[in-house]
Amino acid sequence: APPVEGGYRLTGRWQWGTGVMHANWVMIGAMTEGQDPPELCMYILPIEQVEVIDSWQMSGMAGTGSNDIAITDGFIPACRRQNLSSMRAGDSPGANIHKTSTYRMPMLPVLGLTAASPAVGCAKKVVELFKQNLLQRTVYGTQDKLSGRALAQSKLAHLTVRINNTEQALLQIAREVTAWGESGQTCPDIERASFRVRIGHVVRDARNIVRDIIEASGASAHSLDNPLQRAMRDLETLSGHTVFDLDVSSESYGRLLLGLPSNTPLQYFKGMQGSKSKPPINPAGTKIKPSGLDFTSLMYLRIIDTHLISELTIDAPITIESMQSQSTGASINRIFS
Repeated sequence: APPVEGGYRLTGRWQWGTGVMHANWVMIGAMTEGQDPPELCMYILPIEQVEVIDSWQMSGMAGTGSNDIAITDGFIPACRRQNLSSMRAGDSPGANIHKTSTYRMPMLPVLGLTAASPAVGCAKKVVELFKQNLLQRTVYGTQDKLSGRALAQSKLAHLTVRINNTEQALLQIAREVTAWGESGQTCPDIERASFRVRIGHVVRDARNIVRDIIEASGASAHSLDNPLQRAMRDLETLSGHTVFDLDVSSESYGRLLLGLPSNTPLQYFKGMQGSKSKPPINPAGTKIKPSGLDFTSLMYLRIIDTHLISELTIDAPITIESMQSQSTGASINRIFS
């Protein structure tokens, strides 16, 4: 993005534009020229100034409508550019103006948590559906309910404990991320790396729970009108997101544990190193504040919301054509394919 009078010029194409079908504004990342080294920044444009390319043809998460975004010689005023390093450090203009913990929480763990919570909510719903199936299905060739079999009872017990543990792990990470924001200190790189690995395990555990339920549910689970197969496709796709790549994240965390420099790409841009602050005391629990919901409560609501949305039987992806005849309010609930 070369600087010009009053702002910057931008040309390019970006993938994974999640939510763009509902957006009024678009935020994209680009290298800003004129600095040594170049700065990685975020640029904000009105949706009218970008081209949304109908490229999101996926087997899972079709409802996110994560189409490509293209910009040709777009002009972005300087006031709509934000250096990513200051956002990451909690030192953005918004953080300096509002002085709230929301702007000072470690950014990448926050993004990871918001993406992970639908995985947990989806897995919770699948465990509930598995329980309902046990109560309704009969053992092949008999009149016996599956719920009367000891193996089925044991499997349900294990799955229930696993999803509860997975949900609590997610909420605990959210509490710790919130505590860093409230402390006013910069979350150090080793803590950020730890958060990323832990969030990756949460998503992997949620996906594996659904995999195990599919395996135990017979061929009917793969029927196109069965929500189990839809949940499996969604979680397989979601878990492939780069932010949940445990090979990459665990290598970075392991290097920091050994006293080696991180090899995460963001570390190579100036100002990206976190300070060696003392970790804040983690709150024992979360409460709904009079002024609104804290971050951990929002994570819980995202889990519950996805749990409920999973009852929908929407199987068509959101396309540019379909959006023209739908209201934003109706479409925004199409979280899963």
